[in-house]
Amino acid sequence: MSWRESGKKGLIILVVACIVCLVSIHTNRYELSGPSVRKVIHQAQSYLWKAGNVIHSSQSYWELVNVTEELPTRDDNLSPGHYRSDPADVYNDQINTEKDTNTNLNNTTEKDTNTNLNNTTGKDTNTNINNTKEKDTNTNLNNTTEKTANEHNETNSKKKKKQAKQNKKAQGKEKKKKMRYRDYQYQRDHFNELNWTQAMSDKVQKELNKRAEGVEAGCSSLEVQRAPKPNVMYVERHLVHVKEKKFMWCPVHKAASTTWAKNLLRLVGDTNTINNYQGNARKHFPPPQTSRDMHHVPKDTTWLLIVRHPLQRLLSAYRDKMLRERKSRDRFVQMQKQIVTAYQDPNQTTTTTTTTNNTLNANTSHVPTFTQFLLKVKDDVESVWTGRKRPINQHWSPYWLLCAPCQLHYHLIAHVETFTRDQEYLIHRFHMEDQAVNIHSHASNFDSYEGTDEATQHYFSQVPKELLNQIIQLYLPDFILFDYSPDEYLKLLPSVQSSTNEH
Repeated sequence: MSWRESGKKGLIILVVACIVCLVSIHTNRYELSGPSVRKVIHQAQSYLWKAGNVIHSSQSYWELVNVTEELPTRDDNLSPGHYRSDPADVYNDQINTEKDTNTNLNNTTEKDTNTNLNNTTGKDTNTNINNTKEKDTNTNLNNTTEKTANEHNETNSKKKKKQAKQNKKAQGKEKKKKMRYRDYQYQRDHFNELNWTQAMSDKVQKELNKRAEGVEAGCSSLEVQRAPKPNVMYVERHLVHVKEKKFMWCPVHKAASTTWAKNLLRLVGDTNTINNYQGNARKHFPPPQTSRDMHHVPKDTTWLLIVRHPLQRLLSAYRDKMLRERKSRDRFVQMQKQIVTAYQDPNQTTTTTTTTNNTLNANTSHVPTFTQFLLKVKDDVESVWTGRKRPINQHWSPYWLLCAPCQLHYHLIAHVETFTRDQEYLIHRFHMEDQAVNIHSHASNFDSYEGTDEATQHYFSQVPKELLNQIIQLYLPDFILFDYSPDEYLKLLPSVQSSTNEH
């Protein structure tokens, strides 16, 4: 086969290969993904490689050298425009053709090499991409795992904080419950059973009426007349009006007010109250709201007042409000600190045995002595006498100021000293036999003294005589109105103190 035929055949194969490539590309133009492109390239490469082999096999060097034997002779009749080349020119043409073929082969080889390199590079790139994807996937998985672990730890931390908060809240509730129980235990109810008779009722009624008459007579005395006038409107808002039983009561703190308030709460079935008995009783039995309402109170309403010895009431207020263990934010704790800071006990500079409170309170750093407490009381009540109108706590506010006995007419005056008998009379008088009981609520002891007489002896023996006389003068209207004497308390003062003051 001549080289021309071989060249034609190779050219045809090249053309066919190109057409196949174009058709393949055209057919896959909408699906030129990675695998499709590589398939088309491999097909083109296969066709081009076959064409190159045919060309190379049909155009060997020796065939090109011996090509002169087949060349036709020179025809002199050819026109200059159809000049035929001599053998040397044919040889040169063959050499150039071979060069071109070799060049094409080299180019094809380079292309194939480049294609292979590109394929290899593509594979490597794909491998790198896959590796990168795997790394990214692993990184994402690791990040996701770490994120999940962090979220899990954060969730556990939140749960722990929530649990700790719940535990703290539960502890607070338990502590509050204990405080409420302690407040409940603070009141010790002593039940009294009396075989009441009509004769006893008549006797007590006469005595209570006589006390009321003594109040009326005392209001006209000069000492009481000199006392500042109370705010009657304030007193009226402080009352408890039991309309169903037709009586009006003026509660006095530290004078059986808790005992009587409990009985009033029993009238309405309120047995859940464990503190602030007077306030809850006032909610159930509100007083007249206006002066007009006060004028419309029925004429047959009985007015009731319960009192006790003024000095004994002060001691009861001290033991309850100054020695009783309380919460740190309690208003009386703040008052205790103020008293300790503002008032100096003169006995503290002389001896330590007379200043001890024998208190059961665990924290005694801010607990004032009884003398310091009386100095505070003296300044409070003295401010009323001097017109400064300093606020006075209801637990030691005088009777003449708290209930206005000279402005409001009280029909029954009961005493704490005889309250077992007096209360039994009141229960029958107001027809409360089915609801009320004859009890007496005692405050728990916040010092080492069980009996009242022993505590009275201890605390009043520490008070300077001058201070005690000042207290008596400030509370003198109460002594006069309710027929109490300070003599028994003056006798408790040490003889050394009395003789010193006389000189």
